Amino acid sequence: MSTIPPAGFDEYELPYSITTRIIRDALSRAAVVFINYLAASAIETKKGTGKRTLTLPDVLAGLEEIGLAEFKDAVQVQVGAFNQKLRAKKKDATRRKLVKGPTSAVPADADADGDADADVDDDAEADGAEAADETAKDETDELAQDMEDDEEAS
Repeated sequence: MSTIPPAGFDEYELPYSITTRIIRDALSRAAVVFINYLAASAIETKKGTGKRTLTLPDVLAGLEEIGLAEFKDAVQVQVGAFNQKLRAKKKDATRRKLVKGPTSAVPADADADGDADADVDDDAEADGAEAADETAKDETDELAQDMEDDEEAS
């Protein structure tokens, strides 16, 4: 009499790729549901203020309302890190913009200093360079003011 060996656990496993896809899909859907739930609770806490935009304090109050107050510190740390990265990106973009400067095509018949005609006054070129420097300084000042405002807000 021949006996059939019992089936092992390996025979009932789903392929790895299918399992990974199912888990990824489930996590993504769970994240969407959680964010919607948190946003709804934050909106509920804000209803009496008459404002429509959710801010960090609203989200933190929403976390408290849904019973996840222990995550408030972690959320604040992550938001602070995000804001620092954003400020660094803005600073870097402004720095690159200032270094790059204005670009212009030089005409084919330009002389040694780049003028298309030698009669053009070089003082006009200097005035244009000064205006570009002032514009760059204004942009840098504006960026610094934005960064100070962001620090005061957080």
